[in-house]
Amino acid sequence: GTPYILLTLFYVVGMLPIVTGLTLNYVTILGNVVGIVFGIIPALALFNLNTRNPAAYAAAPFKLPVPAMKTLPLVALAIYAYGAYLSFVDYISTEHLIAFAVYAALALGYAHWRQPHVLEIRSQQSRQ
Repeated sequence: GTPYILLTLFYVVGMLPIVTGLTLNYVTILGNVVGIVFGIIPALALFNLNTRNPAAYAAAPFKLPVPAMKTLPLVALAIYAYGAYLSFVDYISTEHLIAFAVYAALALGYAHWRQPHVLEIRSQQSRQ
């Protein structure tokens, strides 16, 4: 059950700046990007929970009012955006933006490629 492909991707992304002679600032920036992505996903999930999965919202032991479910994720996303800006402002260049875009495209492509497999596993688990 270990996501070895994802862990390998993180390892490669973390090693590239070191192997290519870049400073550890770039490794830190890549780590921040991963952290930001992992923070954005739950905020977006909360924003859409009551409309995309009303059964999960109804069964939740702790419920936020719908206006709070729309406002708090936007505040969180604004904080993440500001943190990303502060992380990148001194180090980012056009080449870095291109590298980040390629990294994001690869991550999204991997998620899209894996989705049928994940859905199949979920359907098998629900049948058991």
